[in-house]
Amino acid sequence: MIMRSLQVRGLVGIACLFLVAALIPLGWGCGGGQEEGPRLEVESERRLVTTEWLAEHLGASGLVVVDARRTGQYLEGKIPGAVSASFSEEEYLSRGRNVSYGGGLDIFGDFTADFPFAYAGEEHIQEAIRGLGIDDDSVVVVYDDGGTFFAAMVIFILEYYGHQHSYLLDGGFFKWQAEEREVGEEVVVPEPGTFNAVVRDEGMIVDTDYVVESLYHPQRTLLSSLLPSWHFGTHLPYSRPGHIPSTKSIPLGFFVNADRTWRSTSEIQAIFEFSGVSLENEIITYCGGGPLSTCGYFVVRHLLGHEEVRNYQDAVVAWLWDPRDLPLHLYQHPEMVRDSDWINWWSGDRIQTLMQDAPALVLDVRPVAAREGGHIPWSVHLDLGNGEDAGDRTLEEWAERLGAIGLGDRIEAVVCDEEGLTPAAAWTFWLLEYMGHEFVSLCAEGVSGWEVAGYSLTTEETLIAEPLTALDVAIHPKEMEVRRDPTRRLEDREGERVDTRFGRQWVFVGESLPAGYHAEDAVLLAPGSLVTESGRLLPGDRLWDALESAGVAWMTEVVLDGETPGVAAMGYVALRVLGFPQTRLHF
Repeated sequence: MIMRSLQVRGLVGIACLFLVAALIPLGWGCGGGQEEGPRLEVESERRLVTTEWLAEHLGASGLVVVDARRTGQYLEGKIPGAVSASFSEEEYLSRGRNVSYGGGLDIFGDFTADFPFAYAGEEHIQEAIRGLGIDDDSVVVVYDDGGTFFAAMVIFILEYYGHQHSYLLDGGFFKWQAEEREVGEEVVVPEPGTFNAVVRDEGMIVDTDYVVESLYHPQRTLLSSLLPSWHFGTHLPYSRPGHIPSTKSIPLGFFVNADRTWRSTSEIQAIFEFSGVSLENEIITYCGGGPLSTCGYFVVRHLLGHEEVRNYQDAVVAWLWDPRDLPLHLYQHPEMVRDSDWINWWSGDRIQTLMQDAPALVLDVRPVAAREGGHIPWSVHLDLGNGEDAGDRTLEEWAERLGAIGLGDRIEAVVCDEEGLTPAAAWTFWLLEYMGHEFVSLCAEGVSGWEVAGYSLTTEETLIAEPLTALDVAIHPKEMEVRRDPTRRLEDREGERVDTRFGRQWVFVGESLPAGYHAEDAVLLAPGSLVTESGRLLPGDRLWDALESAGVAWMTEVVLDGETPGVAAMGYVALRVLGFPQTRLHF
């Protein structure tokens, strides 16, 4: 693994500006000149101190209060005695434009580096930390406006360079003001401290090569706390939209209370569990450029106490800069949507002569008459309708029928209709997942798109038969096991939630809510808002826009109802592809 020093690449913080706009600015801490007294002791398992504690200890010997907000905010008012970790009043305006970013970047940054928001070298950072009045044994309390990432940026730098007594003010300046505590006006210039910068654990930071090695690694999880608009590409902060493949997304706002204090450890653990982020794994935090990733690191390392955490400091900007042209994804699960080129290889003519069983099987869910007019070669027919006959067969009977046409437990089922996302395709997709089949995808372009992509249809029916030779080109019947997944279906409207720590939201997929619909607060989702004019599932950025506009919530159990089970399942597929933590179908 090639490790880059923090001084080489940077906190490309532009990627995280959404929180600046949403949650306000930054400033800095108080240094020398305190009254002599006994050494200050802090008891804090989560690296947090309360406003009450800080108010009681202001002016104590060895205490340095650092304001991590932007210069302009610091000048408007700060906690008394706080020293600013941003540009001075003379430096923060460049030809009338505010260039103060906050979070320590102003004084720690190397503005001549290859990347924006890069940190300077160790010697520079040591002098900058000393300039805040910090000694090796100082107790440092860092604050921002509360519930954002700027204080965590400063704490991460202090921690990386060996300072062991830094704490974050819970609730920040927002809570301090809400409690009508004293606000200072004086700009504090402390006596320089004697801090010695020593990198104690280079493993806190990983580089792009390490992240490439970690993609889909079973014991490593990439975690981003960017807003969904950044994650799915609705917002374009850089040259390309989207997220690093396999990334789990938990927006930072989910970790914060209304008063901008951090949620309890048990609440944050519940959010991680609900989102499918295992705390048994090593967690790699990142964001667009670095700043928010330091806050993700703080949440995992200090609020949860999880030691196996690293920070991809260079973040998406370095990923985009890499000469390997590394990919970004718009879907959370792009493997659930297959195009014609993929299908032509993995279930097509050539693969059938190279393997006894192709790794993918196309399930043509169109009516018999449509299939007789031409179908994708090697596809098999499975007309399930759009769910009106949902209760006509047991899951075991469905499994027997699917096995008879060649679908085995390890074979990917590619569901294909005339167009991409239809009620019939969606219903089949849901049924397979409800049965516990692990490999289900949607034919993105449908049969009509197959021809547009330049491939031919056939009217020759696919042969399904037991193998006769070592390499037999027929589709072979299989045994398919049912592993019913109850988290995919809600039979009783009043049935228990999958996770009782989180709420439930009803989403009705249709053109209008039926009269007297049981859920007064149900969200209406038009099926046409999920697809393009040609019937394809919308790309991730537009799909997120559609779901957000409809009011579909992320951190909740979403139950989909609809005009028919198949129409409801269209919403199910959309949410599954985007990676909503808990999605169920009701019928």
